[in-house]
Amino acid sequence: MAGCISGNNKFDLVLGPTTITTSLTSNYVDMSKYDKVIFIAQAGTMTSTDAITMSAVQAKSSTGSGTVVMNMYSTINGTPGVLGQVTKVTECVLAGSSETFGLEGGTVVVNGLTYTFDCSSDCGYTTGSFNATRTVVTTTAPAAGGSSEPEQALGHFAAYINHPQYGVPGVVATVSAATSNVTLTANDHIGEASITCLPSVGDTGIWISKAIGTLEVHSAQLATSSDFNFVCCQSSVVGTSVVHYSVAAIRSGARFSPDTTALYQYNFGTT
Repeated sequence: MAGCISGNNKFDLVLGPTTITTSLTSNYVDMSKYDKVIFIAQAGTMTSTDAITMSAVQAKSSTGSGTVVMNMYSTINGTPGVLGQVTKVTECVLAGSSETFGLEGGTVVVNGLTYTFDCSSDCGYTTGSFNATRTVVTTTAPAAGGSSEPEQALGHFAAYINHPQYGVPGVVATVSAATSNVTLTANDHIGEASITCLPSVGDTGIWISKAIGTLEVHSAQLATSSDFNFVCCQSSVVGTSVVHYSVAAIRSGARFSPDTTALYQYNFGTT
């Protein structure tokens, strides 16, 4: 029925799940009876040097005849602080071995909240304390001049993220003792929570492990005079990682025409 969600919207898995190393083109969707389509891509692990560009392509048939690349793009970048405007990071990883954890003055900004690492002997805090300045300490008895203790820093940092007062709403931190990594996960519904994480300048040990990118196309943007009624999502990756990837398409604004056949057959009788 036109009045129901299922009647106004159409969902299709147009690509994957698969892996992407260079570029992939999704299946085409027919826009002749819909006003809009939004492509939703989900990407797996990406390093800080990786990026995936989503672009819209219009065609005259479902097989891609007469294709024209539209000037519409969205980017999923591997660094969770340098994101495309419609990208949501739902999980990212910080590597303790590569970050400035435990180094004097190192910082990490998570969703606008700044956590500063302090290993000086006069910082005045211990790994069991929490404060409004969000000072993360690396050891309860630091050596003179500071020292690097990533395991303690990771634990204190994760405890801060999960703290009810000084933590990050909607984000949960877990620590891996085996890898000395901290994983930040958005624990809210997909699409309602995301993570932006900015480490200190020069840090590269941070990457996305789960991200969602979207690209929306309106039927009015298609070259209808040339019968371009089909649209697909073309995805290209820059980087060296093999990224697990999938794309779904949701069409909305279904256009319906009333069935008037019965009116033509109606017998009005005689007067």
